[in-house]
Amino acid sequence: MRLYKNWKIYIIVFGIFIFWATFTVGINFIARNTGVLFTPEFMTRHAINGFVQYELGNYLKASKEYEIHYQIYNKMLHNRQKMWIAKKNKHENNKNNTQIEIESNKNKSPEMLGNLAWYYYSEGSFKEAKKLALTALEIDPSNDNALFTLSRLFFDENNFEDVLSLTNQLLERNQDHTDVLILQSAVYSKQNQYNKAIDSLNRGLRDYKGSFETESFITALKTVGELMSLPEEKRPNCLLAHYHRYLRIFDISQGKIAIKYAQKAIEKNDRPDEAYMTIGLVNYKIGNYEAALENLFKAISLNHNNSRALDRISTIYADRNDLLNEYHATQNLAKSTPDDPFYTVWHVRFLRNKLGDYQQALTVVENTLRSHPDDPQLLHQAGLTYYEMGNYTQALEFEQKAVKYDPNTFYIHEAIGRIAEVEGRYTEAYNAYDTALKLAPFSSEVHLDLERVYEAQKRYKDAIKEYKVAFELGEDNIYYITSFCQLYYKISEYQYAVDCFKDVLKRDPENNAAKGLLSQSLQNINRQTSK
Repeated sequence: MRLYKNWKIYIIVFGIFIFWATFTVGINFIARNTGVLFTPEFMTRHAINGFVQYELGNYLKASKEYEIHYQIYNKMLHNRQKMWIAKKNKHENNKNNTQIEIESNKNKSPEMLGNLAWYYYSEGSFKEAKKLALTALEIDPSNDNALFTLSRLFFDENNFEDVLSLTNQLLERNQDHTDVLILQSAVYSKQNQYNKAIDSLNRGLRDYKGSFETESFITALKTVGELMSLPEEKRPNCLLAHYHRYLRIFDISQGKIAIKYAQKAIEKNDRPDEAYMTIGLVNYKIGNYEAALENLFKAISLNHNNSRALDRISTIYADRNDLLNEYHATQNLAKSTPDDPFYTVWHVRFLRNKLGDYQQALTVVENTLRSHPDDPQLLHQAGLTYYEMGNYTQALEFEQKAVKYDPNTFYIHEAIGRIAEVEGRYTEAYNAYDTALKLAPFSSEVHLDLERVYEAQKRYKDAIKEYKVAFELGEDNIYYITSFCQLYYKISEYQYAVDCFKDVLKRDPENNAAKGLLSQSLQNINRQTSK
């Protein structure tokens, strides 16, 4: 009887559920089919509101909704982590809860405190975040996470001078830190320093490998919303074009908007070289290479030092295997930024890796080192060039200088390991590779480095383990798979070798090494079974 009386309530609840499910599926369908790559990981009303506002072009409102959504999302994740830690410690009958130790500041590791500061910031617990960041900086004034967290807090408080002071410290150690440069660009935008905002955003995107923090996307979205709210005659069209180019990373439909603002910038003589460059880059991304080149050359005609335009021109020539034009483009690229050796590194790589002109590569890098003697990337390039020339003593000298100025870049340690390896100093090689692996645990390349050391020491079982990890991380080169199979042959695991070589021959039927050792492995199995 009670069920009958409450049937309306059940229908309403069921209707709400159906509406929510349909709306959620609908939003994800729209996201997939309109090119929006930035979609919430789970749904809250703020996520839905943010998505709708984004689709309507109300970026300021969208950024606020997304910000609240991600604070809720991060808080949920953090609570789950705390529950897991508490459960784990209870299960292990361990009274020393690591999380509690960190939160009570008993653990004075600045790395832990800096990480926890960001952890609290991302969930919207700003007071706790500030306290932890300041504590971390008292112990280690150069702690990156604490500095970045404090920068974000100052930005939220409109304390822009302190933001620039702290972010400049971070850029001294990593001049192309995308998240830091996006934050600086937003500061310059708020200060109406639009040219500086463009330059910071360009620098943040020139070697873009992915922004580490969702907050950077939200900051960019908010900045675009603020700029669009200005009267049309006061809008910095070129800066808006650049921001929409950044948003295009997440939503390909933003490319058209970037071009629209770039065209307005050209009409109003607002950094027209940068506007043409933006049009060129967007066309490149959609595969319209002729239009890309046309606009990039227009950018160069207005500003022959437009490094982003030269950068993309060289890439297009590289895609076409046009070595002569690529050579001129990378050479001009290096000359375009005499105070910044970033693009000199590109030119040196081209000379060494594509032309095989080690002497010219060495001349370029050593000339640049005279004005930038402590640049780790230049030192590393000098080391690599000497290595290719067989001068391992000089190579090691430059790599050791590079690691002194940049101890946290895994491939510099890897280069030191390779020098030691080629000279037969396997313990030193192992130590260097092990350090590289700690800095880049998901690098299949470093696991292959360790495999070579183990194999050289006839530690074949350890070498097999490293190969397996490399394959799990995505390495799929048939040469390495064949070498992996050969190790089973070397340790007399002939059945494993047979199965392995058969797999190789399915992919590469003409693989002579696999054919020969498969035959020998089968013969050895027959001998073993006949005894």
